[in-house]
Amino acid sequence: GLVNQVVSHLIQTIRSKEGSFSSIKRLGTGSYYEHVKISEPNEFDIMLVIPVARLQLDECDDTGAYYYLTFKRNPPEKYLFKFLDEDGKLSAFKMLQALREIIKQEVKNIKNVEVTVKRRRAGSPAITLLIKNPPGEISVDIILALEVQQSWPPSTQDGLKVEQWLGRKVRGQFRNTPLYLVAKQNKREKAPRGNTWRLSFSHIEKAMMNNHGSSKTCCESDGPKCCR
Repeated sequence: GLVNQVVSHLIQTIRSKEGSFSSIKRLGTGSYYEHVKISEPNEFDIMLVIPVARLQLDECDDTGAYYYLTFKRNPPEKYLFKFLDEDGKLSAFKMLQALREIIKQEVKNIKNVEVTVKRRRAGSPAITLLIKNPPGEISVDIILALEVQQSWPPSTQDGLKVEQWLGRKVRGQFRNTPLYLVAKQNKREKAPRGNTWRLSFSHIEKAMMNNHGSSKTCCESDGPKCCR
């Protein structure tokens, strides 16, 4: 309840500020939302996503996970142009920094809850909030992501081998969902410039965990438990 209160307040403020983040929305991910956090829920991951129509994806290395992003001709998202670097690549670092500044200012305006923003960790894709919740505190990682309405890149072609488990139809449904890219520094780069983005499939991992096993009810019945 406390986390939702703080995050809803922040999203409302971020959206109300004219400009780059006005289309931002929330996507719940991470161990708490996947129902695999079994002790006290004191760590949360909140993905804040910005919808983008189309992007040019260029692989950054041979992992197939990291990409440089550039806009195709005449994109509707002109408001993101200020986050391009000198080569025209969309800078994850610049976007995260701008979002962090808005959040840092706004947490001061949250009444009846004490919220602070943790110092930035180099290369981390998260803006970490600490919410005082006596006797302890709750840590909330805010992850910035882009939601791109286009087909998945070739590097994903052979992945998601769930046919034997969830069926071909489910695999097809998964592959028709948008592409998510998080603002994550590629540590393999010799001179990190903060302009790499990493593919994220946490939404699909969550769906797989909620849609598990061939009988679908395996963990509810008295029968043998599935791999979940």
